[in-house]
Amino acid sequence: MASGSVHGRLESFSRKILSFATGSASLVFATAILNAAVPESSFGQATSTWVHYDKHGRLQYATDPQGNRIMDYSTAGYEGGGVALPHVPARATVKPSGGDDTAAIQAAIDTVSALSPDPCGFRGAVLLASGNFNVSATLNITSSGVVLAGSGSDANGTIITMTGSPFTLINNTVDPDRNGTFAEPLPAGTYTGSGTNAYTVDNKEQRNGAYGPGFFNLDMRVSYAFRFGTRQVEIVGDMFNLTNHTNFANPTNNQASAQFLLLSAYSTSYAPRKLQLGARFVF
Repeated sequence: MASGSVHGRLESFSRKILSFATGSASLVFATAILNAAVPESSFGQATSTWVHYDKHGRLQYATDPQGNRIMDYSTAGYEGGGVALPHVPARATVKPSGGDDTAAIQAAIDTVSALSPDPCGFRGAVLLASGNFNVSATLNITSSGVVLAGSGSDANGTIITMTGSPFTLINNTVDPDRNGTFAEPLPAGTYTGSGTNAYTVDNKEQRNGAYGPGFFNLDMRVSYAFRFGTRQVEIVGDMFNLTNHTNFANPTNNQASAQFLLLSAYSTSYAPRKLQLGARFVF
């Protein structure tokens, strides 16, 4: 069989994708996505000048005069991928406090970062115990050989909840310190909206003294492979926003508004629960 015919049939078959949507959930089912081990001579070397197979069946990439080329992700991951992840012993353990855990996690990272690396270059792991951690700022790892590890991805594992973005509470009709400037930060204290989806914040008397609602999103993948001799069928199910949790954007910050601290708009990163099913046939 000619190489062009092989390519054409594989490409045509892999494009048989059925998709449909109902309501807020979408279902995508790929009837078949084929990965085939075909001898190098079957591919044909004239299909692309930018990427092609060499005589050993390995991809070769051409570059333009500026050195640009098609991206190759085959070496992504630890040690270029295809290598088992090493076990790095924990040198510090952090337990959830029920409050803001950012400082505690960062302190543990800094402690492990100050340790000397072992012969493999690892300083140690910061182990987050089971439970729900609240993080309000960026965590920084500035030394190599430091691993931030959790205690599992199931319901009894480690969950990190990011707080919302900061915003400033104001009242554009009041001059709190009577200096002639309106819309200054409101005094420190607890503020609550009045109405549907009212939101409560602990405010500091400063710019960005309050935090909006946190963002929570739980995704899950389930897969199972069936073997038939040298052939394999893999069924994959991806669930996005498994708990169908609604994530809101920051509420109105002006105390003079009737919408003050009412959650009325969705976060730009929010999407309702979605399910995606796929099947892959490898021969």
